[in-house]
Amino acid sequence: MSRAWFATARFVIAGLALLPAAPAVAHFSILLPEKTPDAPGDPAVFRFFTGHPYECELVNTPTPESVRVLHPDGHTWTDLKPRPLDIEPPADPAGPKITVQGFEFRPAERGGHLLCVITPRTFDPHEEAVVQDVVLCPLRVATRNGWDHPAGTAIELVPLTMPFGLEPGFAVRFQLRLHGRSVAGAEVEIEKYHRRPPETLPADESLITRVVRTDDQGLLVATLDEPGWWVLCGTTADGKATHDGREYPLVRRALYWLFVHPRTDTDDEGRPR
Repeated sequence: MSRAWFATARFVIAGLALLPAAPAVAHFSILLPEKTPDAPGDPAVFRFFTGHPYECELVNTPTPESVRVLHPDGHTWTDLKPRPLDIEPPADPAGPKITVQGFEFRPAERGGHLLCVITPRTFDPHEEAVVQDVVLCPLRVATRNGWDHPAGTAIELVPLTMPFGLEPGFAVRFQLRLHGRSVAGAEVEIEKYHRRPPETLPADESLITRVVRTDDQGLLVATLDEPGWWVLCGTTADGKATHDGREYPLVRRALYWLFVHPRTDTDDEGRPR
């Protein structure tokens, strides 16, 4: 499945990050909770893995460079320790197990927490680029305060719509930032995650991976029309990085995972109850 990115020229706009087009990268980083806390002190359990969300095709996931959680005050971070877990691949339960990463923590306070996973820089030989992801997933603990705090990472999608209480058909707004500056004209991919491989795939790839482009202020709007987990992935180039003594483009990707609640008459895959 192609993950095409834009290759058009960028216009110079004062105050914005102006960057060359970036090459394509095949897989998405996936960050989802297995258990969410009802109140402070309850455990929050997360899994981090790599693959194609829509098709539920997963591959081995290396240990992240860092795993942290931002507290509702928007300033305090807690480092978390991931641990490798071997699981049966959903697309082929009888096949060889694959490695994913797991971690958990117990939030001590109410409010909107933000999980942040940064992947190691990885060389993509097909695209001849070095790629690094910043992956965010919001976690609501009893209340919503703190949901709009930016992570302050090298690249990020900053929510302008509260990422809680979403239902099918809701539109969400984000701003793509690189080193704190908005990124104009960037392509942002949108894709739904399936817990099990779909029986059939759409013939039209645009029904699997949707695409929007940021405006001159780095803003974008996405409409999430089905229940379940969705990812937004904004991508841009950011100078050069060295691999095996040679310089290659450094590609940064900002991923943000969102949950859309099912209507009362459907489950979280959109099937009638």
